[in-house]
Amino acid sequence: MSNQFHILVADDEDSLRSVIVTELQENNFHVREASDGAEAISLLKQHTFDLALLDMKMPNKTGLEVLQFIHDNEIKLKVYMLTSMDDLHIALEARKLGAEGYLLKPFNIDEVRERVVDALNH
Repeated sequence: MSNQFHILVADDEDSLRSVIVTELQENNFHVREASDGAEAISLLKQHTFDLALLDMKMPNKTGLEVLQFIHDNEIKLKVYMLTSMDDLHIALEARKLGAEGYLLKPFNIDEVRERVVDALNH
């Protein structure tokens, strides 16, 4: 699969972020990564993305704060939240702010790839 889609992966867990980034790069996506919410916002100010995967719990800014920044600045991209908490309230709040959905940790990397491909093709 060859494409020109640009993806932001923001997660403070280095090993998990690395697995996601590697999988997406192996599928020919252009990927930038952030280890915290502030870095994610900085990248969003500098680059255009088609999709973002945002961890809910990150230092310096949470995933919801990054999503709020995306919403407030009317940045057009699809967003999936990554969370280890099965918290309906947070998921609903994320949906209100424009998230497509969320992936509950631990997840299968194939599930992440399939969700990304599906989101970008619709």
